[in-house]
Amino acid sequence: DSSLSAPAGFPLCTTDHPEDCSYTTGKVIVARSYIRQQAAPSDPKNPAVDSLPDDYSPRDRIGHGTAVASVVAANQNTGPAATFTGIAPKAWLGNYKVEGQITGASEDVLVAALNDAFNDGFDIANVSLGVLATTGPLDVGAACGNAANVPCDFMAFNFEKIAKAGMVVAVAVGNEGYSGNQYPTYGLVSSPANAPSVIAVGGTLNDHIFEPSVSVTGGPAPLQKISAQTSDAYSSFTGATSAPLVDVATLGNDGYACTALPAYSLYNLYALIERGPSTNSNCTFNLKATNAVNAGAIGIVFYMYDSTAPIAPELQDALGDAPPLFGPVVMIANSDGVALKSYLASNPGATVLIDPAGTETSLTAYNAEFGFSPALAGNQLVGFSSIGPDPGDFSIKPDMVATAGGDQSNPFNSPDPNDFYFFGQSGMYLAVQSYDPTGEVYSPNRYGAFDGTSFAAPLVAGAAAMVWQAHPSYTAAQVRSALVNSSAQDTTIDDTGLPVNAVEIGAGRLDAGAAVSANLAASPVSVSFGSLAAGGALPAPKPISL
Repeated sequence: DSSLSAPAGFPLCTTDHPEDCSYTTGKVIVARSYIRQQAAPSDPKNPAVDSLPDDYSPRDRIGHGTAVASVVAANQNTGPAATFTGIAPKAWLGNYKVEGQITGASEDVLVAALNDAFNDGFDIANVSLGVLATTGPLDVGAACGNAANVPCDFMAFNFEKIAKAGMVVAVAVGNEGYSGNQYPTYGLVSSPANAPSVIAVGGTLNDHIFEPSVSVTGGPAPLQKISAQTSDAYSSFTGATSAPLVDVATLGNDGYACTALPAYSLYNLYALIERGPSTNSNCTFNLKATNAVNAGAIGIVFYMYDSTAPIAPELQDALGDAPPLFGPVVMIANSDGVALKSYLASNPGATVLIDPAGTETSLTAYNAEFGFSPALAGNQLVGFSSIGPDPGDFSIKPDMVATAGGDQSNPFNSPDPNDFYFFGQSGMYLAVQSYDPTGEVYSPNRYGAFDGTSFAAPLVAGAAAMVWQAHPSYTAAQVRSALVNSSAQDTTIDDTGLPVNAVEIGAGRLDAGAAVSANLAASPVSVSFGSLAAGGALPAPKPISL
């Protein structure tokens, strides 16, 4: 953002590594990397034993940090599928890199990074990672078998100190809900989201999702952003990919790929294959894909044989086996396929880009496409959002919820709930890294659609910036209350239609406008009386200050 310049005293970068300041701008005013610390060997005299070479620079080679930053404070971005800004587009950002391609984010490094951010002068921190909480956030000593005064949960204990010291800290509550990594149960919140004074953020459905598109690189306008259907071989966790497209009809085939294709004829290429023929029910998508894979294909563009709407191809056979091709595989309309075929005849070797987030679709249209029941709707609790309460002290976590995208792994939201590999579509359009194709959140066109409470938390962090801009005299605790206690009350069910309450959503859904207008604060923002025995009496009353 050319209108921004770093304030006095900035930029700042990794201690003793001034070269890291080359990663700062007028907007990104801090660039600190903690990878050297995490990659250090256990034996300094013999670093070859277990040191971990990694990229020590502040460069994001995973993409998760870039995506989170775009939610908080991106300038106006125009990607292939949508135009968006971050929620606080004029905010300054600090980049505190705590995770490398090899080294995961350790607890001591996370705490060190948060301390540095506080001491560097930042008002707000966003933390979109964590580990499953198993003790009370402030338990020490014998409560977990530790020595006296040693915290049971190192991260939550220290995050609480920083939040109490005057920093607004938004933390993703985790993706451990019933369509996440755990069977439905309570107490799935992550640490450090369980720290009492941070804002633990769960997730809701966006009111739109993103579906695939096919574009011919350098081709005419009609061959750009061709709408496509996904398949059970194409996970939208991946970014856009490109390769030359070959019409199998040019390989001595009839265009249907029902028979073997010449060896290596599709090596590192995409195959253009027509659906059908309608007279051969034995020529399945599985068979077509197998023949393409055996010829070396790394992706497939199917097209319909008639004018009916494109279907979502399923590559599994009767035994549930699919050829070893995990994407991209998409289906386009017959008219688009014929146009592609004609273009390839005149431009052999033309490259196409298949983007899993190439077109934007409303949930209303998406429901109509696949007949979801119950229907998906914006602001429903997303199935992967971790469920409270805090497992240690039974306090209310999450504190609130915000948009987290779609729910790919929920079978109720899948085009085929009986097909384990048929993912639903993603719902948060983000800027991602385009430097390292091995990164988790990567796309060569710099944009993608993803999901997670990782992207709900930065909405709250950005909203905190707006509240503080409107009320510069507010304390961090008052900003936290403005966000939590002004929540909207329209998240009443989850994305399977079941009712939800404070255990799943805390106070409710982020309403940034109401938070900015808030002139009343509560401390604490919520009250829990802990775990009560059946028939037991409530403990002593708890005061709330207004």
